[in-house]
Amino acid sequence: MFMQKFNLSFIVVSVILLICSCDINKVESGTDLLANDTPPIEVAYPEYDTKKVLVELPNGLIVEKLDSLYILGGDMILSEDGVISAFEQVSDTKSVAISDICNYWPDGIVYYQIDPSILKAQQVAINGAMQMWSSVTGVKFIQSSTSNRVLFKYDAESNSSWLGYAGLPTQEILLSSKSTGVIAHEIGHALGLVHEHCKIDRDNYINVNYDNINIDKAHNYNINPNSFSSLANGIDFNSIMIYSSYVPVPFSINPKQPAMTKKNGDTWVGQRDSLSFSDIEVVRFIYGPPFYKSTPALVRDDSFCVGNVDVVDVEYSHTLSFYSDRTMLNRITTSNPRQIRLKKVTKIREYGYPDETRVENLIFTVPAGTYTISLPNTREFRQYELGNETRYEYSFYVEYHITNYNL
Repeated sequence: MFMQKFNLSFIVVSVILLICSCDINKVESGTDLLANDTPPIEVAYPEYDTKKVLVELPNGLIVEKLDSLYILGGDMILSEDGVISAFEQVSDTKSVAISDICNYWPDGIVYYQIDPSILKAQQVAINGAMQMWSSVTGVKFIQSSTSNRVLFKYDAESNSSWLGYAGLPTQEILLSSKSTGVIAHEIGHALGLVHEHCKIDRDNYINVNYDNINIDKAHNYNINPNSFSSLANGIDFNSIMIYSSYVPVPFSINPKQPAMTKKNGDTWVGQRDSLSFSDIEVVRFIYGPPFYKSTPALVRDDSFCVGNVDVVDVEYSHTLSFYSDRTMLNRITTSNPRQIRLKKVTKIREYGYPDETRVENLIFTVPAGTYTISLPNTREFRQYELGNETRYEYSFYVEYHITNYNL
């Protein structure tokens, strides 16, 4: 069998496109472009199309099942174990990436290995594609043969990638293409990005001509039911993560007719030669920069003891500061408006009841020129027998998790 069964626990979803103003609009690929005006659609294992079975997941998302693997959007790979475990949960998500219940690359470091099967021209393109992302975001690519890593591997038919960080010894990026932009598209999936044309507000900006889409491929145009529209709203038609209006067979029935148009009838080319501004900002939203951390400070302590009962009742303020890199040494002022993401975690213990953890995903809008911001206060309350915290009556604890820094 050409595939193995892997363990993976993450869910497919999307990340918010951020609003900012910046001089960077594109990063040139620096190497070959595709020969024609309409890039082919990236596809995983097209030679096994007749063996793929459509499966609807509990959240309504439709994927292709091929042996123990699930394929989303044509070229994004998920494992059977990951789909079963992750899709038992349905959570709010962001517009073009996987949600926080999934795995991003720890510390923004993508370990990688290049298989001997890779062609020389592909190796040059792989290096260029990695540089496209690393030169403008906090993502670092480090070559390794021992870490959990991406394995770039030649395949005569496929251009595909696992979605996000799979936590496997190797997660393959299969490549038939020698285009830097196509490889950058697949790396985008490995970083956690899904296709731009599947955003929740897509139908406000795009008409999908399902009459011209092969019925076996129509699910690749389905909206992600867990995503919501970005703060910027709209579709980035220049994103490296979007399909073209015109697509080849077998996706389209008639490749001379568009599968998608803008609301005014115009068409577009899903380019694979550069990163758009929003591509860059989405990855910065996940991996930085800027980087940030929260510093707590005690503002109230009403703790007391009565008899053999100890009560801890304290409140903390939180100051969020911004840094230029992950070492958290160089404090900076944000140069552009930006979104930051945090988790607010509440842990509750009550005698006679199971322990409970509540997680709230928070997104804060930070204006340009911000040095620090204040987060809502948190509280810790514990009531237990004096000197014996295992004999508790009631307790809860609230804390912030800084997901940008501790991915």
